[in-house]
Amino acid sequence: MKSSDPWEQSRTESLMRRQEAVKSRRTRRMAYGLGAALAFIFFLTLIIGWTSSQADVRAADQKIAESSSRHQAGVNHSEGWLPSNTPYRDSILRASRESHLDPALLAGLIETESDFNPDTVSSAGAIGLTQVLQENADDMQISDLSDPDNQIQAGAKLLAGLIGQFDSTQLALAAYNAGPGAVQRYGGIPPYRETQNYVPRVLEFRKHYLPGGSGKPTE
Repeated sequence: MKSSDPWEQSRTESLMRRQEAVKSRRTRRMAYGLGAALAFIFFLTLIIGWTSSQADVRAADQKIAESSSRHQAGVNHSEGWLPSNTPYRDSILRASRESHLDPALLAGLIETESDFNPDTVSSAGAIGLTQVLQENADDMQISDLSDPDNQIQAGAKLLAGLIGQFDSTQLALAAYNAGPGAVQRYGGIPPYRETQNYVPRVLEFRKHYLPGGSGKPTE
């Protein structure tokens, strides 16, 4: 029952409004606090995921570096080494020496890109063994991509430049496949299925051309 005293009624209503205001402020503070906590958890998850991805890249690069060191420990570096049955072996070794590349890595890239077919042309116009665009070859002063030797030289120069740019074999391979801009934009290997498959495929094929490897598998 409402009080018949107007002053008491006004006082009661004022008290109720203050209580409602206090409750509303508490509710807003709780909502803001919850939102801030969720945002913090979200960004923390992103940072942890990115850090983990970068750690995986560094670990894989370390394994590649250690493998290359073991490879070169028993091989004359100035001559390089590839299995004798490697297609275009002499051209790959020569291009690797000139670009300071691991010959096994270049051979693995060629197997992935073209399966050693110099006549391969992609829908985007990439040419030959290393699937280099003519415009990129022109930038490297390589004008005739109909020549398999030039195809290999262009691919070696392009890959070596990307390794120098990203200081990472994995990221360089990702950039070779998806473009440097995509690697920079995502801060790592782009989330494209083709690129995600491409990088480990090249590294797996690379193993065929290390000491003890059999070279290109026969069909």
